Amino acid sequence: AQYKDWFDMVKRQQELNAGGGAGTSGTDNSNNMPQESPPTSSLSELSETIREAEIELSIAMASKDQLERVHKRLEALRADKVARYKVLAHIVFDVGYRELNDGIVVEPPSEDDATVEFPRLSSVPGVFGDQLTMSGEELPVG
Repeated sequence: AQYKDWFDMVKRQQELNAGGGAGTSGTDNSNNMPQESPPTSSLSELSETIREAEIELSIAMASKDQLERVHKRLEALRADKVARYKVLAHIVFDVGYRELNDGIVVEPPSEDDATVEFPRLSSVPGVFGDQLTMSGEELPVG
């Protein structure tokens, strides 16, 4: 009986890791009837669902003072982001004007667009990327 339980747990873990989840996952010890498992897509999705539920619960249980501190931290991060874009805009304008004799205007993203995705550094060739690739060298990043 212990071997059967162990085997059923191993099979269920393999189903979770593979992304399956429907079907039986063992027997109920009280009446030896097949036990249906709830359908899940994968172990990573299950852990993500648990993480989101924990976040929702912690927000629901937080005091007003804690929520105000988090709000202030978020506002500080937004202000920092705007300041970084101003510095970036100034640098790009100066370099464009000096190298291309043309001012390049960089505008920060709208307030609605909260996430910014940057390309991976290894996929961006940069100024000397083609020459370094042809010579078989790599530019160290960092």
